[in-house]
Amino acid sequence: MAHGVITRRYTSVTIKDGAGTPLTRAVGPGPGDFKFSTLENGNYAAIKVLDRGQFYELVPGDDNEIKVSGSIYVDGDQTGTSVVDAVLKTGDWASATTTDPGGVVWAFTLVLTEVYSGVTNVYTLAKCRGIASWEESDAGNKLSFDVTCYGGCTRT
Repeated sequence: MAHGVITRRYTSVTIKDGAGTPLTRAVGPGPGDFKFSTLENGNYAAIKVLDRGQFYELVPGDDNEIKVSGSIYVDGDQTGTSVVDAVLKTGDWASATTTDPGGVVWAFTLVLTEVYSGVTNVYTLAKCRGIASWEESDAGNKLSFDVTCYGGCTRT
């Protein structure tokens, strides 16, 4: 069994739309600070049921929303094919196909891939919406992203 600590150096993040041959955009360059949370068995919350104030059982609750955050450096022209265009559905992404089943609200797929020492881990986060923020810095201006994914996470 191959092993070794996988770091940001071996991780990539990609945004995809819902087309049969999807539009894709690699996220970066950046400091390697993407993170996500709320992975839970079955992608739903467990609700505690009490019997006269004492624990009785757990029952399935609502689907979880997976929260993703991270940042990239502002690199080159930010119009047309940029990560911001993918998140906001502008530029070359204006005619992108949503992943939302209702077909009206813009949503995308976020894929985080780790490849190291013969091991590949892929996290696919579905039906995501994002908010972009801009920040200037001596080390390089950054775009920060807060993303909410409504369709769960599959790992392969």
